[in-house]
Amino acid sequence: MDEGNYTCMFTLFPSGIHETAIPLIVPVPPVTSLKDAHPALGNDEVPLITCTAAGSKPPAEVRWLTGSLGEKVRPSTNSSLHANGAAVLPCKLIGTTETLTQISWQRLTRGKPRTDNFYTISSHYGPRSVNGRDDRFRFIGSFTDKEGTLQLSNVTLMDEGTYTCVFTLFPSGIHETAIPLIVHVPPVTSLKDAHPALGNDEVPLITCTAAGSKPPAEVRWLTGTLGEKVRPSTNSSLHANGTTTTVSWLFGVPTRELNDRSVQCVITSPALEREETLTSTIHIHSAAGCAQYYQANTASFILFMWVFLFPVFI
Repeated sequence: MDEGNYTCMFTLFPSGIHETAIPLIVPVPPVTSLKDAHPALGNDEVPLITCTAAGSKPPAEVRWLTGSLGEKVRPSTNSSLHANGAAVLPCKLIGTTETLTQISWQRLTRGKPRTDNFYTISSHYGPRSVNGRDDRFRFIGSFTDKEGTLQLSNVTLMDEGTYTCVFTLFPSGIHETAIPLIVHVPPVTSLKDAHPALGNDEVPLITCTAAGSKPPAEVRWLTGTLGEKVRPSTNSSLHANGTTTTVSWLFGVPTRELNDRSVQCVITSPALEREETLTSTIHIHSAAGCAQYYQANTASFILFMWVFLFPVFI
């Protein structure tokens, strides 16, 4: 939360104010893991092993050292991030001494449903946008080192899709690699008490909502000693923009035993830094009490109107 720009201001006499801006960037190290897929013998290409660098800032770069395996294996990298964040699209060509003439980028995304050539890097012209300018893309690689890595800032759901990095070499021609970009959207969460009246039929007691998340959020309940006196029911709806709203109701028979009992809704999602826990109290009201309150207030209102309209009789 401390990341941002800090400005130091000097007030001098007689010249006045002199200031300088100091950007503060807070790096977050990744949580790393390496997991063997344990595939069965076969003739089709499958994932063999997975390397993960989770939750880093800036995004971590992952590369493989495969020794003598050479072209028997190939890497595929998948980047995921939160909306409005920055993404790094890694692209580096290794194992060749051929002459690089150009690096170009293509995309197939929600916002560009047809393959779109949008960026090129060459030794003569340098990095530049093509087919429309988008200043959110920045070249952070090195043409000399055959690295075409791009950084994309202010990412939106419309940027989600597949980005293809294309190297043009002489004399062999084109070599390309695809980088899927997945955008995460954290849910908007809420917990609402239904305030049911005392009764003998099962009704919703409280509602927990995780709205507009991507991927879908998981909702679960912590009900303590209530046990089988309550039960959850959960429903999810997918929106056109790819986000999902998950609503979970806690059902039960509204008895005095359930009144003023606390429950918790726990929401988890890859788009959240940590699970979110919402706490609320079940409130059961008495229908008879409400009727008495209504009758008493109605009588007071009638008396007030009588005094206001006909003060001469008081």
